[in-house]
Amino acid sequence: MNARAPLPRLTLPLLVPLMLSVTLASARAEEPAYEPLPEGLEAAAYFEFGAAADNRCMLLSPGGKLAWVRNRHPSLALRFRLIRMYAGAPQPGRVLGVLPPGPEPMKLGCSRVAEREQRWDVERATLEPWEPPPTEPGADADADAATTPP
Repeated sequence: MNARAPLPRLTLPLLVPLMLSVTLASARAEEPAYEPLPEGLEAAAYFEFGAAADNRCMLLSPGGKLAWVRNRHPSLALRFRLIRMYAGAPQPGRVLGVLPPGPEPMKLGCSRVAEREQRWDVERATLEPWEPPPTEPGADADADAATTPP
């Protein structure tokens, strides 16, 4: 006879918490490994992301472009932490830095790798005062001497 014995009543209360913990653990695994920026964060509004044609990126993957970011604030610098997303999944490591105000973009990498999309998302950002790095007093004199014929 192939009859199955019913589970003892004491086993059922033990199985329910186990099943719930397995379900919660699998739900946590599907959440992103980072928290998106809170609503209304003013620093994030000054990021400008873009892409430009680039031969190396096109050779790496068809349709690839060089991704860049720049600061649109007229006088404050952006201290940031970016997370790289590849094929829709967050990747280990972060891009940290300070973007000075101005039109100069900072290169991030190729928008496509191995025919899969790649992008960078802002994980953290703050605005801070910006002072250009000091120039050395003799640097301009040396440059003038190098361009002036003897």
